[in-house]
Amino acid sequence: MFKQEVKMDFANLLNNDTGFFYSSLRCLILFCSCVVFIRFTNYRFNLNTPLDFLMITISGGLISRGIVGATPLGIAFESFFMLLILHWILSKLTFHFKTLGFLFKGRPQYLIKNGEINNQNMHKLNISMHDLLEQLRQKLNTENLDLIDSAILERTGNISFLKKSEYKK
Repeated sequence: MFKQEVKMDFANLLNNDTGFFYSSLRCLILFCSCVVFIRFTNYRFNLNTPLDFLMITISGGLISRGIVGATPLGIAFESFFMLLILHWILSKLTFHFKTLGFLFKGRPQYLIKNGEINNQNMHKLNISMHDLLEQLRQKLNTENLDLIDSAILERTGNISFLKKSEYKK
């Protein structure tokens, strides 16, 4: 009976005590668990797609709530695990089904095609000529749009430039 009470007291303190020791312990438990989960699923997260961005921000929120004790440790742990599974499922589905990939990750958009600026797409995507030239300067060290055959806003939010064939040499 005494051991069960001690276990219950420890679980209660671990979930509800906001002191340094228990917050540090929750941090250690959540950090190690999350590292194991991510390594187990063999994932690399970055901010390249909206799906990855949501995974990172929601995970951060779940983990931080678990650390400060706003959410019980078990719930934070389970929620992170379910989020990881959901991300894995959506990643597999978007890999195999192009339409779902467009829905969850977006699709590339031409800003310049065959040397012609697509003002309609630039307006729709809220990309100014200044934004386009800034990316051109950063990536190709030029402001000369005559060199460019295509400019594509990728699903990651980056702009890719393809040079005209006579300038590729």
